[in-house]
Amino acid sequence: MYHHSQGKTPETIARDLGIGAQRVRYQLANARKKLGAATLDEAWETTREYTEGNLHWLPLPGRSRKHKPPKEGPLLTDAQRALLSHLDKGASVARATEALGISINTAYVQLKNSRDRLGCAGNEGSVRKAKDLGLVG
Repeated sequence: MYHHSQGKTPETIARDLGIGAQRVRYQLANARKKLGAATLDEAWETTREYTEGNLHWLPLPGRSRKHKPPKEGPLLTDAQRALLSHLDKGASVARATEALGISINTAYVQLKNSRDRLGCAGNEGSVRKAKDLGLVG
Protein backbone atom coordinates (compact mmCIF):
# COMPACT_ATOMS: atom_id res chain seq x y z
CA MET A 1 0.00 0.00 0.00
CA TYR A 2 2.97 2.28 0.64
CA HIS A 3 4.06 1.87 -2.99
CA HIS A 4 0.47 2.41 -4.14
CA SER A 5 0.38 5.67 -2.20
CA GLN A 6 3.26 6.92 -4.34
CA GLY A 7 1.07 6.63 -7.42
CA LYS A 8 2.42 3.31 -8.59
CA THR A 9 0.22 0.72 -10.24
CA PRO A 10 0.16 -2.91 -9.04
CA GLU A 11 2.14 -3.84 -12.16
CA THR A 12 4.87 -1.29 -11.36
CA ILE A 13 4.97 -2.40 -7.72
CA ALA A 14 5.25 -6.03 -8.80
CA ARG A 15 8.09 -5.21 -11.18
CA ASP A 16 9.92 -3.19 -8.48
CA LEU A 17 9.58 -5.98 -5.90
CA GLY A 18 10.11 -8.87 -8.31
CA ILE A 19 6.77 -10.55 -7.59
CA GLY A 20 3.55 -11.16 -9.50
CA ALA A 21 1.04 -8.36 -10.04
CA GLN A 22 -1.77 -10.66 -8.93
CA ARG A 23 -0.03 -11.09 -5.56
CA VAL A 24 0.28 -7.31 -5.19
CA ARG A 25 -3.42 -6.86 -6.00
CA TYR A 26 -4.29 -9.52 -3.44
CA GLN A 27 -2.15 -7.87 -0.73
CA LEU A 28 -3.62 -4.44 -1.44
CA ALA A 29 -7.19 -5.78 -1.41
CA ASN A 30 -6.50 -7.65 1.81
CA ALA A 31 -5.13 -4.49 3.45
CA ARG A 32 -8.17 -2.52 2.30
CA LYS A 33 -10.51 -5.19 3.66
CA LYS A 34 -8.72 -5.38 7.03
CA LEU A 35 -8.96 -1.62 7.44
CA GLY A 36 -12.64 -1.59 6.44
CA ALA A 37 -12.03 0.95 3.70
CA ALA A 38 -14.07 1.32 0.54
CA THR A 39 -11.08 2.19 -1.65
CA LEU A 40 -7.32 1.83 -1.51
CA ASP A 41 -6.96 5.59 -1.18
CA GLU A 42 -9.24 5.56 1.86
CA ALA A 43 -7.25 2.66 3.31
CA TRP A 44 -4.08 4.62 2.67
CA GLU A 45 -5.37 7.68 4.51
CA THR A 46 -6.48 5.54 7.46
CA THR A 47 -3.10 3.85 7.57
CA ARG A 48 -1.21 7.14 7.36
CA GLU A 49 -3.21 8.56 10.27
CA TYR A 50 -2.33 5.62 12.51
CA THR A 51 1.25 4.97 11.54
CA GLU A 52 2.54 8.55 11.31
CA GLY A 53 4.91 7.93 8.45
CA ASN A 54 6.12 4.42 9.28
CA LEU A 55 4.25 2.71 6.50
CA HIS A 56 6.29 -0.44 5.93
CA TRP A 57 3.93 -2.60 8.00
CA LEU A 58 2.39 -4.39 5.02
CA PRO A 59 4.39 -7.58 4.44
CA LEU A 60 4.92 -8.03 0.73
CA PRO A 61 6.91 -11.00 -0.55
CA GLY A 62 10.23 -9.94 -1.98
CA ARG A 63 10.76 -7.13 0.49
CA SER A 64 13.88 -7.73 2.50
CA ARG A 65 13.29 -8.10 6.20
CA LYS A 66 15.59 -6.88 8.91
CA HIS A 67 17.75 -9.65 10.24
CA LYS A 68 17.43 -10.53 13.89
CA PRO A 69 20.52 -9.95 15.96
CA PRO A 70 22.52 -13.10 16.66
CA LYS A 71 21.51 -14.98 19.76
CA GLU A 72 23.78 -14.98 22.76
CA GLY A 73 25.52 -18.21 23.60
CA PRO A 74 27.46 -20.79 21.64
CA LEU A 75 27.70 -20.54 17.87
CA LEU A 76 26.28 -24.06 17.41
CA THR A 77 24.06 -26.11 19.70
CA ASP A 78 25.17 -29.52 20.92
CA ALA A 79 22.69 -31.18 18.54
CA GLN A 80 24.06 -29.26 15.57
CA ARG A 81 27.63 -30.07 16.52
CA ALA A 82 26.79 -33.78 16.88
CA LEU A 83 25.08 -33.85 13.49
CA LEU A 84 27.96 -32.05 11.78
CA SER A 85 30.39 -34.40 13.51
CA HIS A 86 28.64 -37.42 11.98
CA LEU A 87 28.69 -35.78 8.56
CA ASP A 88 32.40 -35.02 9.03
CA LYS A 89 33.02 -38.74 9.55
CA GLY A 90 31.43 -39.45 6.17
CA ALA A 91 27.96 -40.49 7.33
CA SER A 92 24.93 -39.57 5.26
CA VAL A 93 22.19 -37.48 6.82
CA ALA A 94 20.00 -40.60 7.06
CA ARG A 95 22.70 -42.57 8.89
CA ALA A 96 23.41 -39.64 11.19
CA THR A 97 19.72 -39.42 12.13
CA GLU A 98 19.69 -43.13 12.98
CA ALA A 99 22.79 -42.77 15.13
CA LEU A 100 21.45 -39.69 16.92
CA GLY A 101 17.87 -40.95 17.23
CA ILE A 102 16.29 -37.92 15.58
CA SER A 103 13.92 -37.58 12.65
CA ILE A 104 15.13 -36.65 9.19
CA ASN A 105 13.08 -33.43 9.35
CA THR A 106 14.78 -32.44 12.59
CA ALA A 107 18.15 -33.10 10.98
CA TYR A 108 17.31 -30.89 8.00
CA VAL A 109 16.21 -28.06 10.32
CA GLN A 110 19.40 -28.44 12.38
CA LEU A 111 21.50 -28.38 9.21
CA LYS A 112 19.73 -25.30 7.90
CA ASN A 113 20.22 -23.50 11.22
CA SER A 114 23.88 -24.46 11.35
CA ARG A 115 24.38 -23.22 7.75
CA ASP A 116 22.73 -19.93 8.70
CA ARG A 117 24.79 -19.53 11.87
CA LEU A 118 28.05 -20.36 10.12
CA GLY A 119 27.22 -18.36 7.00
CA CYS A 120 27.66 -21.29 4.63
CA ALA A 121 25.70 -22.23 1.53
CA GLY A 122 25.92 -26.01 1.88
CA ASN A 123 26.39 -28.80 4.38
CA GLU A 124 29.94 -29.50 3.24
CA GLY A 125 30.91 -25.90 3.81
CA SER A 126 29.28 -26.00 7.24
CA VAL A 127 31.24 -29.10 8.21
CA ARG A 128 34.47 -27.57 6.93
CA LYS A 129 33.93 -24.26 8.72
CA ALA A 130 32.87 -25.95 11.99
CA LYS A 131 36.00 -28.07 11.79
CA ASP A 132 38.18 -25.00 11.16
CA LEU A 133 36.60 -23.29 14.19
CA GLY A 134 37.24 -26.33 16.35
CA LEU A 135 33.54 -27.01 16.91
CA VAL A 136 33.70 -30.43 15.25
CA GLY A 137 36.58 -32.78 15.35
